[in-house]
Amino acid sequence: MRAPGSGPTSCAHEPLVSPEQFVAVQEMLSRSAHLRTEPKRRTTARRYVLSGLVTCGLCSRRMQGSWNHGAAHCRCTYASEYARGRGLDHPKAVYLKESAVVPELDRWLLRLFDPENLDQTCEALAVADQTDTARLAAVEAARRQIADCDSRLAKYRAALDAGVEAAVVGRWIAEVRAERGGLLPF
Repeated sequence: MRAPGSGPTSCAHEPLVSPEQFVAVQEMLSRSAHLRTEPKRRTTARRYVLSGLVTCGLCSRRMQGSWNHGAAHCRCTYASEYARGRGLDHPKAVYLKESAVVPELDRWLLRLFDPENLDQTCEALAVADQTDTARLAAVEAARRQIADCDSRLAKYRAALDAGVEAAVVGRWIAEVRAERGGLLPF
């Protein structure tokens, strides 16, 4: 049905509602469109200890909390078409029972932060932080080298288009590709 006042008054069929009813409903809808709503309350009291901390060993995606067979699990569901596109043999769902991990994780943390091991743990954390800084610097250096390789490859292709002998340019390109290929796996 057309909105009132929007075109000819003749209709192709009998209107389901009168123009007055249509206008009244539109006004009601516009008034309620901007009302504040209550935030959705949590429907369950379940808590997942490992929520957001576990990644799938097959696809490296973060696993989500799931209640299954009366127990907390971490679950990864990865659509099969996406998995095939990435060359992964990923099942429809992967489950990890929290109770299989949490007790051993607790024992490990208690050992690390036991007063006898606390100094060693703090030293290890400090070294790990320094290692990350060094790794970040190495990654950035590799990115700069890859950009340089890409720039040289573009120049070599332009030289080839300009008529430089293909065999010579082919050797240059092969050298740069080998150099660039050695930079990729970190």
